[in-house]
Amino acid sequence: ERSFGLSLLEVFKKEEIKLSHVIKDQILLVLGLVCRAELEQTDIELYRTVEFIPK
Repeated sequence: ERSFGLSLLEVFKKEEIKLSHVIKDQILLVLGLVCRAELEQTDIELYRTVEFIPK
């Protein structure tokens, strides 16, 4: 299941909300901090088992 922060970030990027650059930067900064905090709380082993397949 996707984390809340990552889900918000995906929606934000998909919608390409038209905001001033300052507001965009602030939102991305906050979402980045949220995602980082969630990743630290998540079992890191889960991410180590993910296979990255080259495109």
